[in-house]
Amino acid sequence: MNNEMSTVQAILDGDTEKYAELMDDCASHVIKLVSRRIPASDVEMVVQESFVRAYDSLSSYSGRSPFINWMSRIAIRSCCDYWRRNEKHKKLVHALPDKSYQEWLEAVSSSSSVERFEQLAAEHECRELLNLALAHLSPEERVLIEMIYFEGWPLHEAAVTLNWGLAMTKVRAMRTRRKMRKIIESLQEKYHG
Repeated sequence: MNNEMSTVQAILDGDTEKYAELMDDCASHVIKLVSRRIPASDVEMVVQESFVRAYDSLSSYSGRSPFINWMSRIAIRSCCDYWRRNEKHKKLVHALPDKSYQEWLEAVSSSSSVERFEQLAAEHECRELLNLALAHLSPEERVLIEMIYFEGWPLHEAAVTLNWGLAMTKVRAMRTRRKMRKIIESLQEKYHG
């Protein structure tokens, strides 16, 4: 039995202090995963939700893959659930963190050249357009696009994490990419046309 599996077994046997060790080992990884997908104001809530879910389903950890991989799948599913909840309430939430926006404003205001200002403005506009397009996708489509195209996950890892077959993942990635293209074209026409 590997070290992670023995730690999990100790937790299941009642040594809940060991769960803090597991959380410490993968906390920074989970925070990074969640912060890439969720607005900054809600990251802490989704991270906490992920760790609670992991604790509640600890008995399902088989030890066939590293604990951090198992925890990553839970965190990504928590992100999907977050967007599903926001979708139901018809909230349009932008994933652009406040800090990035402030950094962008500072860079623009300190920019001495007109060319640099125009470049920064175009980058910001692209980022906003992308965030608007992502907000029109289902939670699963959004996570799939982020995983494959923004973070460079291999298709087979995305398929395992999302609990889909490889063929289904390929097809959904292709369809979602097409859907994103249509959404972006529509948004561009609406705002620039």
